[in-house]
Amino acid sequence: MKTDAALERLRAQPITLRERFLARPVDVNVELRTLISTAASLFTISPRFAAPDEQEVSALRKRCQECNYNLSQFSKREIRILSRDEVTVLSGKFLQSALALVLESVVKLRVEPLLTIYFNQWRTMEEPQLLERLISLLIHRVQNASPLMRRYREESDQLFSSAADSFLAREALSRHEAISVVLSRRSIGVTTKLGTAANAAAIKQWIVDLNRTPDTDGALVALQFLLQRLLSSNSIDARSLHLAVAAAVLSQWSERSEAFKAQLLAFVLHDSRLGDPRYPKYAPNWASMTPTAAQKVRSWLAQRDIVFFFDFVLPDRRDPHHRKDFWLQYVDKVLESQVALCPEDRFRLKSQVKEQMAYTHIKDNKVSAFLMRFSGHPEIVVVEFSQSGNAVYLYDANKFRTEIGTFQRLSFWVRELKNPCHLAKYTHYPPGQWQGKVRSFLASCGIRVG
Repeated sequence: MKTDAALERLRAQPITLRERFLARPVDVNVELRTLISTAASLFTISPRFAAPDEQEVSALRKRCQECNYNLSQFSKREIRILSRDEVTVLSGKFLQSALALVLESVVKLRVEPLLTIYFNQWRTMEEPQLLERLISLLIHRVQNASPLMRRYREESDQLFSSAADSFLAREALSRHEAISVVLSRRSIGVTTKLGTAANAAAIKQWIVDLNRTPDTDGALVALQFLLQRLLSSNSIDARSLHLAVAAAVLSQWSERSEAFKAQLLAFVLHDSRLGDPRYPKYAPNWASMTPTAAQKVRSWLAQRDIVFFFDFVLPDRRDPHHRKDFWLQYVDKVLESQVALCPEDRFRLKSQVKEQMAYTHIKDNKVSAFLMRFSGHPEIVVVEFSQSGNAVYLYDANKFRTEIGTFQRLSFWVRELKNPCHLAKYTHYPPGQWQGKVRSFLASCGIRVG
């Protein structure tokens, strides 16, 4: 009887186990998802090799140079050490010897150190095509290749060539990705020579594409991609930064679209690599910029200051003498401009205007001023005041700096801005005649409209 009962229990066990959690079918992808994720991340990381003893490397390097890179005099281990030494790998004679040994299967080399050297010193070695051929050969011989190595293998013709920078740039532009993303996909550092070259190539292609953009919406999208993706990398070289900004500033879209100009100007003013070109502290940032582009930005800032001064600072926007329209004709000649606000206008600005405006102070309570410096022979400083009854004062710029100070002074007195050292001053009466006098004076200094 007991035996029969035991046999019954044995028959029941499989049914009972099937009803338990551990006996249910297992989905490998679910249960091992953490392991799979970790393995995938490890595959994307290039293996790091412990550096050999520096004295040994130095001795091998010296021997290699002395024997004119005849690698038959070295052991396989020594050749592998030399293949990780950047100085040695950059030699065309070493690459020629190493390539011959690999082709004859005399020695096996690790491709990872060669990849690092190649990306870091992209095509600056004596015979880059030899290193490119060696890398391609080794990659195609890798057993159980990782996803990264398979990508290198598939892209070897483009990636290990003189067109690698253009190849990476095209991918970034077609996908609207930052160069850093494209490079990271291939474990290429953004600060490597290839990374920098790819960024520069992307900017050159962006400029070509911008000139082909058919409408304003497309131009705005292109500008946002430039500012947020291509120029966001701190590793971008100054030449490429200046080239891109100059192209955008001088493009047709900066004239046709206020939104385009406003976004570009905001980037220029807030980016530490550029800044306001009118301020001496930012002058080094603009030294290599295309002069016409730098002057264009100055004229935009002058235009903004003129509009702000005559639309906001003048009481009730009253401009019976049409000073605003007159000075807007000269914005292309303005090298520097500054708004100087009296306490009353500063208080009104803070309460009424959301946009942050750069300005200095006037210590007197009722009168604000507007200062402009023009390129001419000599350079001329013009001072206009907000209240009627004040003349327009014109100074030699060098004399202004000596007697009064720079535009970046924290504050002025009105009497200082009416200094006796002025070259000329003109009242705005009678209406309609002052413009001709000022225009003639400016023309005598080489400052003309257009």
